[in-house]
Amino acid sequence: MLWTLGTLVTLAVLAIAAVIIWLGPIAEWYIEKYDTELVGREVAVDDLRIKLFKGEATAKNIVLYEADGETHFARIGDIYVSMELKELFDKHVHITKVVADEAYLMIDQNVEVFNFDDMMVFIEKEYLT
Repeated sequence: MLWTLGTLVTLAVLAIAAVIIWLGPIAEWYIEKYDTELVGREVAVDDLRIKLFKGEATAKNIVLYEADGETHFARIGDIYVSMELKELFDKHVHITKVVADEAYLMIDQNVEVFNFDDMMVFIEKEYLT
């Protein structure tokens, strides 16, 4: 009985460790697979690393594309984010520090329409109503 309990606890710890180790690649896959459902446009992320117990995340080459799916709307070369872990338990995200390198944003106006209007309509419909 004690041996079985020890084996189950060990397997649970290994499973949790595996999820923590693979959290970055899993999150990167999820973001790229469901990007249009999350923000209404295609997103690409390279080398996303999440340090869960430190409350830190880093990523390289984050690209948010225009509606055409080819042109860069926004891009960040490298990003570092630090957050308060205690806030996550209250369902809040409290970001304490953001460092971004090689940031790029292309805002284009055609008459009274901006190149991000479609994204704002999506965000309003999905998250603000």
